[in-house]
Amino acid sequence: MQTTLFSYLMLVVAIAAWAGVGYFVHIVLGERDAYGARIGAIDHVAQMQAASARMHALVQDSAGERSRIEKLANVPLLVAVDAIEAVGKATGGKLQISGASPAGTVQGGKGLVLHAVTFLVQSDGSFSALMKTLEILESLPLPMVIYGIDIARSPLGTDAGGDSKPSWHLNVRIRLLTSADISP
Repeated sequence: MQTTLFSYLMLVVAIAAWAGVGYFVHIVLGERDAYGARIGAIDHVAQMQAASARMHALVQDSAGERSRIEKLANVPLLVAVDAIEAVGKATGGKLQISGASPAGTVQGGKGLVLHAVTFLVQSDGSFSALMKTLEILESLPLPMVIYGIDIARSPLGTDAGGDSKPSWHLNVRIRLLTSADISP
């Protein structure tokens, strides 16, 4: 009987030992998960700080470029219109701005607001004169984009000397960015 009592006692001790091992494993696994979560949080914070440092460096490095953009965009509309119309005089063709309309605004940094203005420019002349006009328009030192070009051959016309020669017609859409106020 003592052997059976001893056997039961050892069985209880063995079960208690295995329960202790199971509890220990549970504690260790919980600590491992918590450690992994802490490492993940630390890694996330480190990545956020690195991204913030890169953004700060980028902002610091682009300060000169931003000031140049502000200076470039500070173009009064009449100056831009005169520059565009001067292209026609330079190429010997007749160039006119037949329409202008606001095309929205872009919010820049530090309160800089850029207004977009769309111009419709028309010109008539020989094909080579129109190509020269386009070349000069593209090289103007203005913050603008030529986004629409339409060239069509006009019917035979009569020039000032009375000669019939083919003429061409050019429509150009230009979008100009300016920091000037364009309120009506």
